[in-house]
Amino acid sequence: MPTFSLPAGLTRQDVLRMILLSTVSLGNALCITFMFPILYFYVRHLAPATPEEDIGYIAGWLAAAFMIGRAVGAVPWGWFSDIYGRKPVLIFGVVMMAVTTFGIGVAPSVGAAIGLRVLAGLCNGVTSVAKAMAGEMAPKGHQVLSMSTIGASWGTGIIVGPALGGVLAQPAEQYPSTFSQDSLLGQFPFLLPCLVCGGLSLLAALSAFALPETLPGAKPVSNIFACFGSQPTSFKQFEDEEMEVTGEEEDKNNESKSEQTKGIRALFQSPACRGVLLMYSVWGFADMSHLETTSLWGAQSMHMTPAQLGVVTSAAGFSILAAQVTILPKFSKVFGLRRAAAIGTGISAIIIFALPWLDRSAPASPPAPNWAVIVMAVLFSIRQTLGLAAFTCMFVLINNSVSVTQRGMMNGLAMATGSATKAAGPVFGGSLFSFGLSNGIQKYPITPHLPFVATCLIAALSSVIAYRLPKGLECALDAPITEGKDRVTEIKEDVADSDSTQSNGQA
Repeated sequence: MPTFSLPAGLTRQDVLRMILLSTVSLGNALCITFMFPILYFYVRHLAPATPEEDIGYIAGWLAAAFMIGRAVGAVPWGWFSDIYGRKPVLIFGVVMMAVTTFGIGVAPSVGAAIGLRVLAGLCNGVTSVAKAMAGEMAPKGHQVLSMSTIGASWGTGIIVGPALGGVLAQPAEQYPSTFSQDSLLGQFPFLLPCLVCGGLSLLAALSAFALPETLPGAKPVSNIFACFGSQPTSFKQFEDEEMEVTGEEEDKNNESKSEQTKGIRALFQSPACRGVLLMYSVWGFADMSHLETTSLWGAQSMHMTPAQLGVVTSAAGFSILAAQVTILPKFSKVFGLRRAAAIGTGISAIIIFALPWLDRSAPASPPAPNWAVIVMAVLFSIRQTLGLAAFTCMFVLINNSVSVTQRGMMNGLAMATGSATKAAGPVFGGSLFSFGLSNGIQKYPITPHLPFVATCLIAALSSVIAYRLPKGLECALDAPITEGKDRVTEIKEDVADSDSTQSNGQA
């Protein structure tokens, strides 16, 4: 009977930890992705008086809301995880994601829904911390594989989340024999997918408790609440205890804040750190702009139903999942991290430009023909797979740009800058789509194709940035980046201490 053997240097415990971490990421991904195919229908339900050509603007802000919150919260959560550890951030983030998702199902207005998504992003440091943990827990030589598990969990989330969103949304309309319009799910037609995705997210959060803390010397979270531990009987007693903080402790706190400020400054002074942040942010903008525009274009130009859009997105998820665990590790080893990211974003740019030409054969009313759904699913799957492969390489490049002691901060910065551009992407795409739909010109490219053309150019820019990154980022940095030194200098000094073969192969 054939036996399965693990790659050299990888143990079963390592694999188990990767699975647990990817499960936590999956729970987070479900609550993000389930809205992809139903944004148009959700906005139309909460704001029925909105003109058809204006739905794109509103949907863009709704899609951007989570990223706006995450842009604000990413750096504080990264800083927090560098002091108190990775696990608390994972657990709190996924639980809050589930709670706000439940609220989305019963939101009375678009404004309330946007507020809930902003809150979800503000409390969510899951992605940046999970990527830091993936790099820290990986044995030497298996960093890409470990990082691929995060990509695989996102791929699974893209399979399951949109499928649940498309199939379970508006149950009274899709399954009138089972659900009546007068029932709770008839009055709140988007509550069912919110309950299911939020519930699965809570279950996935349990996996975080089984993970080890990967930050050496992490302080207990209970230290934050130490002032409440003695249970003072009066406000004066609480005041007296608070005054016991010594001048030395205050000096240490001030010194800690100063070090954090210097750390951020040092990262921004490094050309390589700036390069990977710019690459990640530009591609994040293009990726989210395309996701938002494809959903609107599929519903309004191709006349697809929520279920058909769910099928398209889920098909892309299957492709991503298969590629993450089979092709990507070899792909990045053959081409290198920088060129793999450049190839992924470059080919994605071509597909982004080609996809909207399918509307030349669009039907006059829903549903779209099966052949159109299949062709769109194939093109979208290739685009998403290559795009996420590029993201995975970018995650490794981000980790390689700093030492382990700066990884939480660097990933927090990446999430902050990336989330800011990812928040702008849907607004940009939705606004251009609405303009292309409502303007009186209707000459190419001033049509609903306009956001695709613009996004294609931005994706091509991210490909150029990836190709021009320093070669030194192909290997990890062991020492913290200090002020006055850029990443290339740090790499040269690090490589100078290694043997000549390794120097020729990595530096």
